[in-house]
Amino acid sequence: MNKFLLTALLISGIGVAIGAATDASAKGRARTSKVKAVYHDYSSVLKEIPIDNACITDTEVKTINPIKVCNNLVPIEHKGHGEAQSYTDWVCQSYSVQQLSYKRDFERRYCTKVDSHRGEASTGNCLAWATAPDRMPDEIKISVVHYVNGQGEDDYPGQQGTFKFPACTKDMHILPINGDTKAY
Repeated sequence: MNKFLLTALLISGIGVAIGAATDASAKGRARTSKVKAVYHDYSSVLKEIPIDNACITDTEVKTINPIKVCNNLVPIEHKGHGEAQSYTDWVCQSYSVQQLSYKRDFERRYCTKVDSHRGEASTGNCLAWATAPDRMPDEIKISVVHYVNGQGEDDYPGQQGTFKFPACTKDMHILPINGDTKAY
């Protein structure tokens, strides 16, 4: 399969998965086409890899194109008039462009005991945790959340759907859009 056809298939597949939510309105409000977030249960596996830049092998999830990764994150303290007005910004001082890969097999953490006192105010907090082996599947459930106006409102929980990861191949690359040669 040539690179152009593979690129077109990838982009159209991603467009169907992520773009499927753009035609309806949330709670009667007009939706913009700008995606605010894509939620799924596999952030611990994908880590920094965006879902639309991920492919899979039998054992790993990888970036299709290299991505910009922070090498040196430093705190910048901002002092205000009182403790409540002071805060810390974290700023990346250096980056590198990298191909990333992570194992598809992982340990999933889950709650085994929730605070649910009767007659008292329950916090709903988890009191005990456990882990179990898990594996990121070829296809995952996603929720695509869009902005609905210029005021920052969104249509959470968004449009529910699925996303099927493409299989990684040696010559797989998404071509830059609008002449952009950056990989990030």
